[in-house]
Amino acid sequence: MDIEQHKIPQATAKRLPLYYRFINNLHSQGKQRVSSKELSEAVKVDSATIRRDFSYFGALGKKGYGYNVEYLLSFFRKTLDQDEITKVALIGVGNLGTAFLHYNFMKNNNTKIEYAFDTNADKIGTEIGGETIRFPVGELASLLRLRLPGSCLDPSPTGVSPFPRHPFRFYEKEPYVVRT
Repeated sequence: MDIEQHKIPQATAKRLPLYYRFINNLHSQGKQRVSSKELSEAVKVDSATIRRDFSYFGALGKKGYGYNVEYLLSFFRKTLDQDEITKVALIGVGNLGTAFLHYNFMKNNNTKIEYAFDTNADKIGTEIGGETIRFPVGELASLLRLRLPGSCLDPSPTGVSPFPRHPFRFYEKEPYVVRT
């Protein structure tokens, strides 16, 4: 989301995900339109504030009609970068990891567990939630390309710390792509 491009107040930017979640729920229920009063009651934000927040982005609704849920959802997905799928790797498939695999973030529709790794030999090769568990030591580096913020990288020319158990150090740098 590019807040500077629209020059919207920070308070408005913080409310956008709240609006998005409610609009997403309305869309799931098949609702076609919503009023600022309905939004106000659901998200506990004054309806005038909601109308002002939406006005920063142009005409999102019509007076007396309300807001088209499909259009708002599309707008918020684009504005909040919810329309792109982020692929993630799950390291460790214990109880919590197994729950993540079964859930696989599909309710969000923007995050997908692409790989799952575990050191437990009994889990290697099994499938949980549609994802095959892989052993991390041998396959992790060959399967993944990591995009890390520069603040996580070692300042050495290779971008890799000499400390094997702590491969990333914290420094201020630009984002950096680690290729394996």
